[in-house]
Amino acid sequence: MEREKWLVGHDHPNIVKMIDSGVEPETKNHFLVMELLDGPNLSKALNAVSAAAMPSLVAQLASAAEYLESRGLAHRDIKPANIVVVENMSRLVLLDFGVLRPVGEKGLTDNGGTPLFVGTNQYASPEFALRQEEDTPDGWRAVTFYQIGAVIHDLIMKRPLFGNHTGVPARLAQAVQNEVPAILSTEAPPYLVTLAQNCLVKSPKARLQMVSWDNFRQPADRQDRALELQERIRQRAAAARVRQSEATKYEASTSSGESQILHSVGGIIRDILRGIGLDDPPLPRRIVYVVTDPRSGIRTDFEPLAEVGLPEGLSICFLTEVLDEKSRVVALDAGSSSCKEGAEWHPPELNRLYTGTVDQKAIEEAVSLYVFGSVDSAQQRSISSASSATEGR
Repeated sequence: MEREKWLVGHDHPNIVKMIDSGVEPETKNHFLVMELLDGPNLSKALNAVSAAAMPSLVAQLASAAEYLESRGLAHRDIKPANIVVVENMSRLVLLDFGVLRPVGEKGLTDNGGTPLFVGTNQYASPEFALRQEEDTPDGWRAVTFYQIGAVIHDLIMKRPLFGNHTGVPARLAQAVQNEVPAILSTEAPPYLVTLAQNCLVKSPKARLQMVSWDNFRQPADRQDRALELQERIRQRAAAARVRQSEATKYEASTSSGESQILHSVGGIIRDILRGIGLDDPPLPRRIVYVVTDPRSGIRTDFEPLAEVGLPEGLSICFLTEVLDEKSRVVALDAGSSSCKEGAEWHPPELNRLYTGTVDQKAIEEAVSLYVFGSVDSAQQRSISSASSATEGR
């Protein structure tokens, strides 16, 4: 009860309100007064939560956990049974702070110096289940991300994480440490599927590389950005087509020797690069080929074609790194330049496009958006160069 008292008087809308606490004079019993919530427990209401409601509820849960972190606290037992949904499934409230813990507080242990397990094994991250978590803000954030990911899993799959192993403790322990849960849905927002997969990776280090608090906030409609870039490219291509004709032809080449994961990601990237911009908006012909130095990746060279506003062509290089082979976690970086560069060119500066499990839709979206953005930037540079040349005459 002493731990719950740390939150008396808080004002976060997604954390149960702690109204008062004290000791009853006659019985000497300790008491804690909390708000009465008129709503079901999330573990019993999974089927009632629509796909449309999921983004807001996930964002609210993350907001509550981030608030606790800002006060130097870790909940340690986030799970559907400790969440109530109210106001017609539109508001989520986190409760049960019996194992709440100040982060990094020296001298504080859970059992006289022995780090016994507290919380719920089924929803514990692998490192927390073994009590090998780091008692730092990053260490507890990794645990929190995992537990929020487990809640997202249950929302999407409409069943408890590792629910088929709960009857046998040894099997559940093995599942927590080794089993990668499948998360598949045709109804849930794709970004939530990816987010849940990223949160549930076994390695806390990889988890923190892939997930930040921003990932839990409802994303802006990235499709609008892609459409905006496509329209700008289309307009510039139409304007340039009346002045120039096409130039050098290119051929495609292939390579081998990629690992299974790198080959899988490379195949996704190659398919996107070979098909993007074949009709609307039109992009030049291109070669697509494998590069292996400094990292495994895919490069594409768009031929110089002033008709579409790319008189110097465009080279784009996508480099992939496997961060966690067991969980199939990868990092995808990219860089671009004009085709003036030689065959040995590698991007001097890289942009991190994606970090997460091998998710075809997410990788396709990241690659497509980067290609359109790179073409847009190259066209702008071409227009600026042409204007400068005209002014210098």
